[in-house]
Amino acid sequence: MENEMTTEQCNSIIDMKIEGSSLSTLWQSRQLAEKSQFSADIKHTGFDRRLGRLMVFIHSQYPDRKTLSRKIYTDYGIEGISSQRRSEAKSFEELGEENRNFIVETYPEYTSIGRLLNEWNKLLKASEAEGEAEGEAEGEGEVEGDENGITADQILKLIQDSQLSKDDYALLGIACAEKAKDIREDEILKDAA
Repeated sequence: MENEMTTEQCNSIIDMKIEGSSLSTLWQSRQLAEKSQFSADIKHTGFDRRLGRLMVFIHSQYPDRKTLSRKIYTDYGIEGISSQRRSEAKSFEELGEENRNFIVETYPEYTSIGRLLNEWNKLLKASEAEGEAEGEAEGEGEVEGDENGITADQILKLIQDSQLSKDDYALLGIACAEKAKDIREDEILKDAA
């Protein structure tokens, strides 16, 4: 009769299941509150955006310094905010409006700037690696089109025919932005010559 449970053991198990259910409900409400607070913090007038703008301003006042002294942060009244939070807010602000919106929309489940910045850095590294691979294969099997090798209609058709994930769209957007930047730089150099 070793497998038989006493009434006390059964009640204990039931109590623990009730406790687990209660903790799960509490966790879900905390997650919702955390997401709500994060969404408020990254809005234009939110805490992290304001802190980021202040950090960008402070660093612009000392362009020759890589790191700033505690006294400078004390002068601006932000010495009590952790250096990690200050750094993340500054980096997030420096992404620019379009990139901030893109990364927040791409990863809506994230509730910290640090995690968003990590994902952004992964996207950039993947884009750079893809760009290097394309650079090595440049000229091989180019599609006829404009001077850059492919027409806008061909790109649109490829996108419409494909089953791209969020990450693929992100990489595509980054690659297109980089290509547009390269084209603009080439045009500026041609005009200057």
